[in-house]
Amino acid sequence: LSSARNFGLRKISGDYVLFVDSDDWISQNCVELLMKKIQISKADIVEFGYELVFDTKKSDVITFDDQNIEGNKNILEEFFYGTQITDIVCNKIYRKSLFDNVEFVEGRIHEDYMIMPKLLFSCKKISIIEESLYFYYQRDDSITQKPFSDKNFDRLFAGDYVINFCKENAQEFYDISLIRKGYICIYMYNQLLASSLNDNYNNYKRNIAEEFNNIYKKTFRSKSLKKLPFAKRMLFKMF
Repeated sequence: LSSARNFGLRKISGDYVLFVDSDDWISQNCVELLMKKIQISKADIVEFGYELVFDTKKSDVITFDDQNIEGNKNILEEFFYGTQITDIVCNKIYRKSLFDNVEFVEGRIHEDYMIMPKLLFSCKKISIIEESLYFYYQRDDSITQKPFSDKNFDRLFAGDYVINFCKENAQEFYDISLIRKGYICIYMYNQLLASSLNDNYNNYKRNIAEEFNNIYKKTFRSKSLKKLPFAKRMLFKMF
């Protein structure tokens, strides 16, 4: 997936880029609406709602509040602490110049989370619209639906990747990037518990717990943790 995206980025000649993954589709008026929004807002990124479409024919619609956020610090603040800017690449259109010195990490899953802070760091303005324009097909055998394996630990690699980026470029978000990795551990732990037992089950469990404990020791008194909603803080501390 990352290789295909990087290849496309090297070949395109337009000023804006929109990603549509192989199983997914966009609404017929998606590009028209987004370009109109860009002309009005002059935003570097426009984010929009999306719909999760399942084989059972049911769907979940995810929408956001119409708003503009300016300044990369305010944008990163919303990304790390808020709910309005996702780490999903496909529910956004981007000014192509944001990718001038940025590529997707190849050979790893969770690549969207790794690239998003870099793009937002260079973003001066993001516009968010409520409309759901992207249809995200959820296959039972997709990358995100496979049984737990060593490949799942790419998520921890992604967490470290973002931590290192913040440490080098955006120090004020270093603690929250550690905490975000802690939530990745919680997600992986629950994913492991829901998967079939295998020979590596106990090792997986131990490794995830050790990763989380190292993060918890560094962040449980952090101001960044206190800024999160009560329910998120409780989840972090109870885990």
